[in-house]
Amino acid sequence: MSLRVEGITREQHLAFVAGRSSVSHMQVPSWGEVKPDWRAESIGWFEGGQLVGAGLVLYRPIPG
Repeated sequence: MSLRVEGITREQHLAFVAGRSSVSHMQVPSWGEVKPDWRAESIGWFEGGQLVGAGLVLYRPIPG
């Protein structure tokens, strides 16, 4: 099995999590919007061209 990881759109991310029975509020794109000064990026894991996983990565400035 070979997985490829790449950025996905907000819509792809939301569609993926909508098909899951349980998702943490900290893994949906809107969570990144409540963090001031942080930048959010949705990423997806693909197997054979099919999206099989999605996650939210938050970037924040280094203090100081």
